[in-house]
Amino acid sequence: MPGHPPNYGAHLFEQAASALGLNPFPTPVCINNGSYTLDDPAFLPGGWFRTGDVGRIDADGYLTVTDRLKDIIIRGGENISSKEVEDLLVTHPAVADVAVIPVPDPALGERVCAVVVARPGFTFDVDQARAHFAAAGAARQKTPELVVLADELPRTPSGKVRKDVLRKARRRGARDSGP
Repeated sequence: MPGHPPNYGAHLFEQAASALGLNPFPTPVCINNGSYTLDDPAFLPGGWFRTGDVGRIDADGYLTVTDRLKDIIIRGGENISSKEVEDLLVTHPAVADVAVIPVPDPALGERVCAVVVARPGFTFDVDQARAHFAAAGAARQKTPELVVLADELPRTPSGKVRKDVLRKARRRGARDSGP
């Protein structure tokens, strides 16, 4: 692939994607630089390492990572990208920051939950989320069914949102709007 170091490659595993119901895109991403030992369970035959990312390779051979596999929400058998939902929510004028996480649901498996940091002087609830998604023409099943308000999102030192912390907090309960 152009612009990649020697002995380095990225591959999207179609068979794994099919098993996860992710075909044709996005699909799980694996990398191989040829120098790892294969005794780690994160490796596949041929030295490919499971990154935990989901993405696509375009016609020019460039990889775009679209989400983390563990952040995919499986609602009623359909895979919903948390990143896609976040990208739409952050365009709402009341939303300063957002992270989308799955919450367990006995009937559907998981539901879409948005943890929202509202802009100063604003609030945000599930009705506003529904209206925003409808106005954008987004699929109804991608609309957050639960909105949790937060003063800030927990982050790692490098700035990544700690979704594991949000999932744990959600299990303990939080201020929210929705069913």
